[in-house]
Amino acid sequence: MEAAASALKPGGLFVADMLNPLQCTPYGVQTPAPLASRFDAATGRSYMKFAVASAMNVEQRQIIKGWYDIVEVDHSMKRMHFEMKFRFIFPNEFALMAELAGLEIKQLHADYRGNQYHSNLRKLIGVAQKPFVHAGAGSRVADEAMV
Repeated sequence: MEAAASALKPGGLFVADMLNPLQCTPYGVQTPAPLASRFDAATGRSYMKFAVASAMNVEQRQIIKGWYDIVEVDHSMKRMHFEMKFRFIFPNEFALMAELAGLEIKQLHADYRGNQYHSNLRKLIGVAQKPFVHAGAGSRVADEAMV
């Protein structure tokens, strides 16, 4: 977050889209289950996502493995595997990370519609802002204003 904060201009926003750790299964999921079924109108393909997850370890990390079954336009099927290492971030931890990076927490949302974050909802969207620079006494901007 520090690298992102250093790249922001004063007043710039940092937005993090995360899974709500309070809605995730810390013990993992060992039986593959369909998670999403979608149709991509742009390509004419449909797909279904399956995944399993390891238990969360003491570092709040999980390994998620799975595959997408993709049905092509010609009705042939293709399977694409994935694996990702995932680290959960709790709301208070996000706030602390933002503070340490020099950002101010503006909002915690549950979605991109701006609904307020709640522990019972699936998403956690954190919004932090780099403070505007205020010219204090002795700065070139303040000194020029006094002339």
